Amino acid sequence: MGSIGGDELGLDVNETIFVAVAEDVERSKTTLLWAARNFSGKKICLLYVHRPARPASWTHKKLAGGTFRKHAVKVIERVDKQKVDELMDSYLRLLSKTEVQTDKLCIAGQNIEEGIVDLIARHNIKWFVMGAASDKHYSWRMTDLKSKKAIFVCKNAPDSCHIWFLCKGYLIFTRTTNDDTSNTQTMPPLVQLDSDTETRRSEKLESSYMRRRLRYWRSLLEQVVTLVRNCADGEKDTGQLEREKVEPSPTTHSSSGSGSSFGEPVGPEPASPDLVGSDTLTPSNVQERKREGNVAREVHRYDKAMHDISQSERTVYGEARNGWKEDDSTMEALCKAKALDGLCSKELSRRKKLEELLEKEKDEVKTVIEQNNGFMRKLQIVQGDNLRLESQITKLQDLEKEHGEKFDTAMELLKSFRQKRDEIRIDHENAIKEVNALKRLIKGKSVESSGSEMLDYSFMEINEATNEFDPSWKLGEGKYGSVYKGNLQNLQVAVKMLPSYGSQNHFEFERKVEILSRLRHPHLVTIMGTCPESRSVIYQYVPNGSLEDCFSSANNVPALPWESRIRIASEICSALLFLHSNAPCIIHGNLKPSKILLDSNLVTKISDYGISQLIPVNGIDKSDPHVDPHYFVSGEMTLESDVYSFGMILLQLLTRRPLSGVLRDVKCAVENDNISAVLDNSGGDWPIARGKKLANIAIRCCKRNPLNRPDLAVVLRNIDRMKAPLSETSSYNSNQKPPRKPPSHYLCPIFQEVMKDPLIAADGFTYEAEAIREWLANGHDTSPMTNLKMEDCNLIPNHALHLAIQDWHNQW
Repeated sequence: MGSIGGDELGLDVNETIFVAVAEDVERSKTTLLWAARNFSGKKICLLYVHRPARPASWTHKKLAGGTFRKHAVKVIERVDKQKVDELMDSYLRLLSKTEVQTDKLCIAGQNIEEGIVDLIARHNIKWFVMGAASDKHYSWRMTDLKSKKAIFVCKNAPDSCHIWFLCKGYLIFTRTTNDDTSNTQTMPPLVQLDSDTETRRSEKLESSYMRRRLRYWRSLLEQVVTLVRNCADGEKDTGQLEREKVEPSPTTHSSSGSGSSFGEPVGPEPASPDLVGSDTLTPSNVQERKREGNVAREVHRYDKAMHDISQSERTVYGEARNGWKEDDSTMEALCKAKALDGLCSKELSRRKKLEELLEKEKDEVKTVIEQNNGFMRKLQIVQGDNLRLESQITKLQDLEKEHGEKFDTAMELLKSFRQKRDEIRIDHENAIKEVNALKRLIKGKSVESSGSEMLDYSFMEINEATNEFDPSWKLGEGKYGSVYKGNLQNLQVAVKMLPSYGSQNHFEFERKVEILSRLRHPHLVTIMGTCPESRSVIYQYVPNGSLEDCFSSANNVPALPWESRIRIASEICSALLFLHSNAPCIIHGNLKPSKILLDSNLVTKISDYGISQLIPVNGIDKSDPHVDPHYFVSGEMTLESDVYSFGMILLQLLTRRPLSGVLRDVKCAVENDNISAVLDNSGGDWPIARGKKLANIAIRCCKRNPLNRPDLAVVLRNIDRMKAPLSETSSYNSNQKPPRKPPSHYLCPIFQEVMKDPLIAADGFTYEAEAIREWLANGHDTSPMTNLKMEDCNLIPNHALHLAIQDWHNQW
């Protein structure tokens, strides 16, 4: 035997009730609760004999005696101890609902009943409770032990131990000790006697009473038998009757136990009437008379005894019937008691469940109260914050009101200042005009010293022209500002609001815009004026959207045919060449399809040129595929940067694909001689030869090294050759030159011929010198193109266009 769970316990065996429990908690639950209910004031100790698990057989001798087996045994013992602790905790939780003090005593052994007997003897246990049999064996007639373990413990336990055997919560058998009568003071008081025990005791009392009555009936029957035998013996014994005297004398006869049983003396019976009147008494008559008297007396006694027997039988039957009635009442009471016991247990379980539900409800209510308190604290904090915010809002409203008044005052001052400024500006312009007129008169350089005057507008005029910057009039918004549609002097314009950051003052800004406004080219958006006050530039309005809209099919814009795409490429290249040929050179720096506008005739107009001169460029998006990669290395925009951007636009004109990976795809198609795989089918049937040439130009423009990119003049010549219709190119012979069809911007708007001496007029358009001079000589002061009044009649040579026309002539 081995102990489990600690050292030997020091318990007061006179004040402790030991209860044997099994591995099944439900099986020993009723026994344990019976002990806790009936032994109040006593400490209850749980006694458990654990049967440890045996390890599997060891087949290998070396493993059987080695450290492996020891380790396995330790693991099994640790698992067994954990199971025993969990079992004892279950029983202790069961008793925790009562006020009984508890303890536990556990040992390990293969034989449970021997372990129990050993524990009783080792600890000198005085009071012990265990099960008599399993619950399935229980019945109300059960009076003896059914379990082998219970029988073994009852026979072999020390005599000094008082043992109660129970089944299904009812006391079945009690094994008392020899000194129980002398130790009644130390016996534990039973709070509640078991109803089955009282029933068995009453049955034992009734059975003893019935045995006494049966002995009484047996004695009466023996008396009757004795009387009958005596009568028979009296008739046969004649010799004895002769020796008797003639006169009868009173005698007292006693039969074996008959007289003593009843306690009544038997006297002489009266003589027969026949014998009394007889005259002669012979010895035979005397004997006959005596014999008849004896028989009569015996018959009388027999009758009396039978009467008593019948009375006794009726009495016993009545008592038995009453006993049977009492037995029925007892059985009915037992059944009612059992039913009430079941109802009581159900009510107790129901009460426990209700108490558990009540505890849960209390916990939930407590949790809700805590949450409510938390919410209330948060609400108080929010209310405090709300009060502070309301006070801040009140202060801000007061400040807003104060600032509103100050703003109104400032606006009135601003209006007055603007009026004064406009008056001063008018005076200043008039003074400038007078000075210029005097300079022309003095120096005689009317053409060279004066240029086209750019109009300056006030912020009030810009605000009125854009309908107070109505969001529905906004054309676009980007990194370099927002663009609004406007109406100035009955002419539609586009107002670009530039960002306000930068170190340029109004005069510097106005000077640079004036330089840009002098640039006149058919494929550049004309700058019509400026507003230095709001740092805005006024452009001519181009109503047909941008090239990006054509690529994305926005607003249901139809796809461009391949002829138009080649023409647009030529116009973009011509405008870039004009900007690069200007003195000083102008780099666009932000060329992309959204900056290429199309008018109602799909003529190209490049916008936002020279913006980098008006505002500083803080940084360019690296994810923009149109930006030259060499810029992120050198940090400087060059002429070759515009060539790279132009090459990316050519790729989009060819493929109409997103730019991510399009350069690689076009290179692969050209190398594999499969350019038709990447050409955009929505542009019609592309000529394979022209598509391949245009793809080669685009690839050369997109070289990583800027030095390897082609010159725009050469690119323009090659693209212009591709603009000829297919019918004309198919009729070319090897010795023939193709017909010359100049670009549209090389033609004079008046003569519709290639210009020889291009001049820029005040309306921004370029004309042949002979044509525009003749127009002005005929007294016209309006533009031949817009029919608007021109500010002056000054003419400026367009050197860049003149060089481009000469280069075009040299190609042929």
